Amino acid sequence: MAAATAPSPVRGIRFNPTALRRQMALRGLTAAHLAVESRISAPTMSAAMAGRRIGPQTVRAIATALSRIPTVISEDLLESA
Repeated sequence: MAAATAPSPVRGIRFNPTALRRQMALRGLTAAHLAVESRISAPTMSAAMAGRRIGPQTVRAIATALSRIPTVISEDLLESA
């Protein structure tokens, strides 16, 4: 009987790039501005926006920054892709 293996640790989380861009648009944010507000590097923000894996702490930093910044336009004003 084979030994059970422990589940592999989470190596990163992927943002949905379209959803992230939509949330940024609702708040009038550029990637550079959100990176500053999130206290993460520009390359890390680029990775998040490209749908590459980022760490859980980075996800939390971006989500926290987005939750602090109010929306400036109504979602129904954004064009659907």
